[in-house]
Amino acid sequence: DVHLTKDGVPIIYHDYKLKPADFVGLTEPVLIKDLTLSEIKSIPYSDRLATKASDQRLVTFEEFLLAVKSREYLGQPTIPLHLEIKSEKEFLNQSAPIDKLANAIAEVISRVDLKTKIIARAFNWDVLIEFRKHHPEIPRILLVDKLQWSKLDFEKAIKEFSPIAFAPNFSDLTPESIAYLTKRGIDVNPWTVNSPELADELLRMGVTGI
Repeated sequence: DVHLTKDGVPIIYHDYKLKPADFVGLTEPVLIKDLTLSEIKSIPYSDRLATKASDQRLVTFEEFLLAVKSREYLGQPTIPLHLEIKSEKEFLNQSAPIDKLANAIAEVISRVDLKTKIIARAFNWDVLIEFRKHHPEIPRILLVDKLQWSKLDFEKAIKEFSPIAFAPNFSDLTPESIAYLTKRGIDVNPWTVNSPELADELLRMGVTGI
C-alpha cells in the first residue's frame, strides 16, 4: 500500500493516517499527506509491532524496491509485487491528488527498473488510468469495495481498464460471477481471506487466487 508524503515521496503504510498504537510519540492519528518524509522518518515504531531490531521506521517505496533489486543482483528468488496505489473515492481528501500520486510512484518504478513483475491495483480506478499513462505495460487489478460487486458492469470495466483480474470482497462472490469472468480470461482474487477453510471454499467456487 503506497501513499505520498507532503513532499511527494511514495511511502509504504496501510492506513491514510499513522496510528498512535504503531508509533512512539503519536497521541492522535496523523495524515501521511500532511507529513514530510523527514518528519515520518523521525517517528520510530512502537514496541508492540513485531519488527526486526534493524527495522525502526517506515520505509519508502523506493527503499523497498531497492531491497528487491538487491535480491535480484544476488540471484535470490523474488515474487511478483502487488502494488496497491492507495486511493479510494470516499477518502480523496485524505490522500494526494491522483495524478501526483500515480506520477511519483511511476517515477520510482522507472528509476529502480526491477526485473521482478509488478502488478498495480487500486479501489479508485481513476488512479489506474493516471498510472497507465506512465507504465501501460504494468498489469492492472481492479479492487472492488464490499457490496459493490453485484452493481458492476463487467464488460464496460474490462473494455475501459483491460484488467488481468478483479479483486472483490470474498463475501460478495458467487460461482456465476466467477465463471463469467474466468471464461473471459479474467482472474478473480478476493480479499481478505484469513482462514484455510474459507480459502478452500472459495477455491471450490473457482477463484484464481487469494
